[in-house]
Amino acid sequence: MRPVLVDAHHHLWPADVVPAQPWQPPGATLRRAFEPADLLPGLAATGVRATVVMQSVDDAAENARLAAYAAATEQVRGVVAWAPLDRPAEAGRVVDALLADRAAGAPVVGVRYLAGTAPMTAATEGAGLDVLRRLAAQGLAWDVVPVTAQQRADVVRAARAVPDLRVVVDHLAAPPLADDDAAAWEGALADLAACPNVAVKLSVGVAVLVRWAAWDPARLADWVRRALAAFGPGRAMAATNWPVVELRASYARAWGDVRAAVEAELAPAEVAEVLGGTAARWYGLDLGPAGGTDGGARG
Repeated sequence: MRPVLVDAHHHLWPADVVPAQPWQPPGATLRRAFEPADLLPGLAATGVRATVVMQSVDDAAENARLAAYAAATEQVRGVVAWAPLDRPAEAGRVVDALLADRAAGAPVVGVRYLAGTAPMTAATEGAGLDVLRRLAAQGLAWDVVPVTAQQRADVVRAARAVPDLRVVVDHLAAPPLADDDAAAWEGALADLAACPNVAVKLSVGVAVLVRWAAWDPARLADWVRRALAAFGPGRAMAATNWPVVELRASYARAWGDVRAAVEAELAPAEVAEVLGGTAARWYGLDLGPAGGTDGGARG
């Protein structure tokens, strides 16, 4: 039986939430709805049969939207929802609501908030650590997008303080485009990987995409190689970051180039881990039967 391919990181959103998002780059590429019907052709073209949908809006209404997408779309097997971890008291109330949603059947597997370039100290010290401990106790992962050296250090500190928390570092921890900065980024990867409760997603984030002149599979392959050397296949997940990746590449191109980079480095059993097994274990996904030949949007 072939392993189930899992895209560990993509987004869905309606048109009305897009213009107000501070992370949105200029231009029209992303300023429209991206709904399940837009996602399914990419899944069919690549053989990806299960996905994790990620929050992209920092508000409570986002969680209802994501739960509805998961309920309507067979392939969406996990939801990483929003929680304001930088505001611990409010975060506790949001986590309460998410746990109720999970008890009612929503596939909530983790939480995230978008810090931009701000320090993450409020989320990784004091009362923030109490929220992270609660996530750990409830089996929820913390997805995080560190794009600065300070943020990477904040994540390391939190991972060490809450060793039972599954931490997922998104988008390769924002690798640098300048070779002069590669050593510092690779050192940060090593620090993150030294925490056994930290995993990494092999995807490209908006911080890199907006500075890339064009999609660069050779550079991507080098980043993937370095990440795999640090984390190993048991703590690395293939992901597209669709539709954000549409700034530079199609769904099929993004998944195909990540897959090729992984296959160039690992044995087949290890490749299967990165292309689905790690995400299934880290998030506790229910994969079977995952996105059969007749699967698609429900409704």
